Amino acid sequence: MIFSVFTIAGDGRARLLAEELTAKLKKGGAEVCLLPEGSTLPSRQSDAAIAFGGDGFILAVAGQLTARGQTPLLGINCGHLGYLASGREVTNETVKRLLEGDYSVDRRMMLSADFGNGKKAYAINDLTLLRAAQPGENLGITTIKARCDGASLGSYRADGLIVSTPTGSTAYALSAGGSVIDPEMRCICLTPVCAHSLTARQIVLAPDKTVTLTCSDPKGRSLLCAVDGAYCKDLAPGERVTVRASKKTARFICFKDRFFFDTLRKKLTDESNA
Repeated sequence: MIFSVFTIAGDGRARLLAEELTAKLKKGGAEVCLLPEGSTLPSRQSDAAIAFGGDGFILAVAGQLTARGQTPLLGINCGHLGYLASGREVTNETVKRLLEGDYSVDRRMMLSADFGNGKKAYAINDLTLLRAAQPGENLGITTIKARCDGASLGSYRADGLIVSTPTGSTAYALSAGGSVIDPEMRCICLTPVCAHSLTARQIVLAPDKTVTLTCSDPKGRSLLCAVDGAYCKDLAPGERVTVRASKKTARFICFKDRFFFDTLRKKLTDESNA
């Protein structure tokens, strides 16, 4: 088998764990390519990949792999929460199961964002529109018009708006008051960020819906658009982005003895020793 092992920069523990795993996989007869952060993907597609880092790094690697093909990814948490990670260590049992292909692949829904003029982006977690301010400008709420399949969902007067997948429900959308959604579901979630309204709430849409968001800032300011937490582009007044479920899926390696809600409980409560 061929493995790609990714490590986040500046983390000695991640680098050490990656080197240990690389040695064990090679000892088991596998071909391994060790890739520090910022490396280009190898020309040959791997059978599986392992990423050592936090959720942001794992997310970035998953995006790279999805753009290239359908290589499944195992995340090893070297950060804080680690929703996308399988654990914090690589045991001998994990190495054995990787070499034998004894794992399942969890296919996660993704979003596609079309900005027009041929510019597109793909998100595993979310696409976020946020108010932007230049030095010296006063911060103020912005206005974002939302439509679903052409029908108006209204105008959000808020700091921003998050469009997320079920996987992204435990990311920025959770901090903005959104619900936790089982990642095995398929749906599109709209969550306002600090809405100046008593009635603005998260909206959950069917996966076949198409959402159109338009920058309608009353002071003519642009919106900052981020995809999976990384800057994508500015959205000028009158510009729009069309978001729908993508045909692409992100693939994560998982072991049958680990469950999403076990991870959720441990991450969001004090039951880390439960």
